[in-house]
Amino acid sequence: MTHSTRPARLSALRTAALTLALISASACQRGTSTAPAVPIDFAAPDLFSNTSIKLSDFDGDVILVNFWASWCGPCQVEIPGLIELHRRYKDKGVTVIGVAMDDTEDDARQAARQLGIDYPVVRGSDAVSRRFGGIVGFPTTFILDRRRVPVVSYPGLASPRAMEQQILAHLGAPS
Repeated sequence: MTHSTRPARLSALRTAALTLALISASACQRGTSTAPAVPIDFAAPDLFSNTSIKLSDFDGDVILVNFWASWCGPCQVEIPGLIELHRRYKDKGVTVIGVAMDDTEDDARQAARQLGIDYPVVRGSDAVSRRFGGIVGFPTTFILDRRRVPVVSYPGLASPRAMEQQILAHLGAPS
């Protein structure tokens, strides 16, 4: 591939990813229930510290895990709602974690700052994605119950209200 065709190819890939995300968003606004499974755990480096974040660090919380990328338009639309959910419920037993699936850590870090993300953001990988059964497109969001078992997934752009309803349903559930 020549240097001059690379930007065009990247643009085409981004357009295809955006189209796929929008199509899946229209089909999955209400979320997809996931079958009962075993608790999920992973460890990944935090983008803004020299620490590793593990899901098991948040045992007892309802956890919202959002897979996103800096170049993803629907992700940029969805993130302000996630910030609001984080601010509203962080002291009530809810943890929001962003999983940045960018090509470079610098791209993810810069986008997180520009978007004003104030919840933990970790560097994503194929290994992290596989813990959730693989991620087909962005954004993709999972809500895990207090035992870290996925209870609902939102492939594509999700309604903050729908996510909030699931969070509230699982906050009230015994751990």
